[in-house]
Amino acid sequence: MLSPPEVEAVLSDLVKILTSAAITGLVVYLIMRDQMNVKLREKNKNYEFDSRDQLFDFYRERSRRLLKKHDKLNESLGRLMGFAIGYSSVAEKEAAEFLKRISVTIHSFSKVALIDSRITKKEMEKNGLNSIPEFGELESYENEVKKIELSDDLTALQKNVVTLIEIYSHLHYCQQLMLEKQVMKYSKTE
Repeated sequence: MLSPPEVEAVLSDLVKILTSAAITGLVVYLIMRDQMNVKLREKNKNYEFDSRDQLFDFYRERSRRLLKKHDKLNESLGRLMGFAIGYSSVAEKEAAEFLKRISVTIHSFSKVALIDSRITKKEMEKNGLNSIPEFGELESYENEVKKIELSDDLTALQKNVVTLIEIYSHLHYCQQLMLEKQVMKYSKTE
């Protein structure tokens, strides 16, 4: 058995060893915690950048699709109207039936245009662009598109074609505004 001074010496050595081990452990813990926090911040920034990049790509791709739709719509409806004008000047009876078919096509395009318009409005609201004049113009275009009805009147069809082309031009412009907003967000955070 150990004498009291020996026990005291052992306990003193034990306290010294355990105290230094506890202090070392605490320092290691604090350093590791700080390193982990730094790594987490880096990961969050990377994820944030990736998600912004994906959002930007989404808006850019949607803009391309709208422009492509606009171009195809312009070409298709221009061709149809050319046929309609030529056909109605040659054969009046058959022209009325042909104009009705064109009217059905234009009416179908108008339904798609309303869907595209609603999507664009939602995206503009998400991006805080619902207070700009273009947002209000989009609503007025929607109201115009809702008025498109089936008709065998050449003048009415021409007006409907122009309305559809105008709304797709405006949708593309609104999409460009959202892209600009994303670019501004990029430049502010970097």
